[in-house]
Amino acid sequence: MKRKTPKGPVAHFAAKYRACPTEEQYAVMDGVCHSVRAMYNMSLSDRMNGVYKTPAQYKKDKTWLTDADSLALCDAQRNLNGAFSRYHESGKKNGYRYSKKKLAKAKRTGKELRHPYDLEGHPKYKRRGDAKHSYTTYCSSVGATNLLVVDDCIKLPKVGLLKVKLHRQPPEGAVLTSATVEISSTGKVFISCHFDVPAAPVEPITEIREDRVVGLDFMMNGLYTSSDGDFANMPRRYRESEKKLAKAQKVLSRRRELAKQRGVDIRDAKNYQKQKKKVASIHERIANQRKDFLHKESRKIANSYDLVGIEDLNMRGMAGGLKLGKSVHDDGWGMFTNFLGYKLKDKGGHLIKVDKWFPSSRLCPICGCVLSKKELPLSKRVFECRCGDINAAQNVKREALRMAEDLGITVLLDEQPKPVYEEGSYQVEGIAFRLANPLLTGISVSDDGIPRL
Repeated sequence: MKRKTPKGPVAHFAAKYRACPTEEQYAVMDGVCHSVRAMYNMSLSDRMNGVYKTPAQYKKDKTWLTDADSLALCDAQRNLNGAFSRYHESGKKNGYRYSKKKLAKAKRTGKELRHPYDLEGHPKYKRRGDAKHSYTTYCSSVGATNLLVVDDCIKLPKVGLLKVKLHRQPPEGAVLTSATVEISSTGKVFISCHFDVPAAPVEPITEIREDRVVGLDFMMNGLYTSSDGDFANMPRRYRESEKKLAKAQKVLSRRRELAKQRGVDIRDAKNYQKQKKKVASIHERIANQRKDFLHKESRKIANSYDLVGIEDLNMRGMAGGLKLGKSVHDDGWGMFTNFLGYKLKDKGGHLIKVDKWFPSSRLCPICGCVLSKKELPLSKRVFECRCGDINAAQNVKREALRMAEDLGITVLLDEQPKPVYEEGSYQVEGIAFRLANPLLTGISVSDDGIPRL
C-alpha cells in the first residue's frame, strides 16, 4: 500500500461512492460527525469571547475527542475560520447590520437581539439534527498512507478499510488527497473522494464554429429552451410525488403529536423515527431523479457545443419574490448550470453568463426593437413584433457571441451565401410571422432559415 505522489502537471478528479460499512465502522463515523459538530460549536463559543484554542487543547478537557479523526477536527476549525472571513468581508463591504427577519422576530417576541451573534451573516451554532451529518479528512502528509484506495475499499483514519461500490475507477496514477464522509437522513453512507491526477491542463478553445454555439433560456416548465429550437422537457418529479409526500408527512405529524401526548422524547419515539425515515426516503428519491436528469442533460449539451450562453438569473429571488418556489426549485437550474460549467471546462469549452437585466424575452432579434414590460408582462410568453416572432434563447446566443469576442474567443461564421427575406408571410421552424415593415425588406437569414441582424 505504498503511496506515490504524481509528478509534473496535476489535474483533479472527484467521484462519489456508496459505502457498505459494518456496524462498528458506522458507529465510528457517526461519532466523528458528532465530534466535528461539537468542535465547531466550542470553537465558535470561545472565539466570540476572544479565546483561540487548537483541537489538541480541547482534547485535554474533552477526552472523548481523542476517539475522533484529528484531521477532521482541524477541518471543522478551518471551516469556522472561513465563515468568519466571509462575515467580516461582507460586513466591511455592506456594513454590519441586523437582518429584517431578526428585527421582525425581536419586535414580535420582545426579546433583545444578541450582539454580534444576531448580526446578518454571523456564523451560527450547529444544532443536532439540523446540521449536515458529515466530515472531511485529508492525507496527513506527502506520501502518507492514512488515506488510500485498496481494491474495492477505501482506507480512512479511525475507520480502517471501508468497503465501497467502486462504480467508477480512478484514473491511472491518481492519488487520493481528501475524502468527505456523509451520512444521509436515510442512514446511507457516501464518500466523496478527491484525487490528484498527473495530466496536462486542458487548453481553452479559442476558435469555435458557429454551429457549436448555443443559447439557453430558462423555462419554468421544462428547464430550458435552446436557440436551436430544442426543449429539455424535464419531468416535474416533485409535483409527481407531492401527494405521496403530503400523505407521509401527515402521518409523521400525527405520530409526533402522539409522542407528545404520551410524554415520550421525540428521539426515543420509535414509530416517529421510522416514519421520519420514510419521508426522508421520498425526498431523497426526488432529489436523485432530478440530479440524474440534470447530469444527462448537461452532458448532452457539453458534448454537442463548445460555447453555451445562459442568463445569470437570481433564482432565490424568483422563488421568493414571485411566489414560484416549488416550480423554481423543482427545475434545479442552479445545479444544472454548475454541472454544465465544469463539464464544458473539462473539454476546454466556455459557459458565458449573460447579464440578468439583458432583455432577452423583450428584444426582437431582427429589427432590434425592445418592448416595454407593459407590452410583454410575465403572464404573456409570446413575442409579437411587426417583423416576426422568435425565441428569447436566440437573443441569449447573440449576446453570448458578443461577450465571447471580449474574452478573445474567435467564432468562425458560416461563409456560404444566405437567402434573403422579402416582405410577406413566412413560417420558420413552425413559427409563423410576417415581415410588414418596408424598411426590413431584404433581411438576410442563415441556411436553416433563422433571420440575421
